[in-house]
Amino acid sequence: MSEMISKPSEGRRKPSHNERFLRWSKKSADIINAPYPNKETNFIDWDDPRYAIKENDRRWILPEGFDLGAHEWYQTLPEKKKIEIGMKRIANVVRTGLEFEQALISGISVRTQLLTHPKYYEEFRSFTHEAEEEQRHILMFNELNHRIGVRTYGSPNWFRTITPLIGAAARKAPIGFYASVLAGEEPIDHVQRQLSAMHEDFHRAKEKEEREKGIIIPEEEKDLIHPLVYKVMKVHVEEEARHIGIAEELLDKYMPAMSETQLKLFAKIYPAITRAGINATLLPSDETLRYMGVPKQVAKEVWFDSDYGRQTLRDLSFRARRRAEKLGLRDERLLGKTGKKVWELCGIDGSTARQRN
Repeated sequence: MSEMISKPSEGRRKPSHNERFLRWSKKSADIINAPYPNKETNFIDWDDPRYAIKENDRRWILPEGFDLGAHEWYQTLPEKKKIEIGMKRIANVVRTGLEFEQALISGISVRTQLLTHPKYYEEFRSFTHEAEEEQRHILMFNELNHRIGVRTYGSPNWFRTITPLIGAAARKAPIGFYASVLAGEEPIDHVQRQLSAMHEDFHRAKEKEEREKGIIIPEEEKDLIHPLVYKVMKVHVEEEARHIGIAEELLDKYMPAMSETQLKLFAKIYPAITRAGINATLLPSDETLRYMGVPKQVAKEVWFDSDYGRQTLRDLSFRARRRAEKLGLRDERLLGKTGKKVWELCGIDGSTARQRN
């Protein structure tokens, strides 16, 4: 009997720690036992030559009119430095998004623990699908950053400090939790849609130039941003639209049950939650700024103390303002002088924002 027990070959090398984890990861990625049938499976072909990260690739230069790319200081830098800072900026925003998704999942887990009645079947299932998608986003973001290969510092320290409280907030103050979800997801969604639209407009213009001039433009020169970043953003925007819809639906459902006192309090802190979400997801940490080598005055003007910065802040909070109007959270009866002042101090009241359709 003992002879039947297989023994490790004496000449066989024991797999390293990382090799064993790679094997387990491949199994998890290659074979997915899904609880529901899938009509379609979309995936990113990370090894596609188009997605290769190359040295001195101009597609990492932040576009003019976007983020740091809108500032004269960045525009006057040598090309190599622009590329370096562009890669670091993108990677750190991606890392921050990853950390926000991790915090969000902790809150979702607590909420689903409370959905035990059969009437919550669809809500439980949708929440769990959301958590599953957020986990995939985390893997996607981590893979992108691994391939970019620069150091990341992620979210500000204050956000990491409050992350363990997300679960408690989801249990005891679900309205605040859903508002926080939207405060973090919508600014990132806005920025990704803006950058994707700029990329698509640039690509269309290059294709038009090809047709009109009868020339062939290399594919790389048709890209405003790196195609792997564009692909990741497209995947994320598509799935986050559902997650934003879930949070909005639950605000609509549960707000009517709030007392007058609760509504007054929520109306006053709502703009602060919105501004905190913008700061957490898009405002670089001090460590990141030092790492990128961005002067403090430049950072101050981009985020958000200049005409451009203030307009950016109003644009980022447009949906939050619209939602507040819809839910009655800007009603003077609920706000009072204190609430009005909070909106003003947060810089998101939209008093001088551009007109929207």
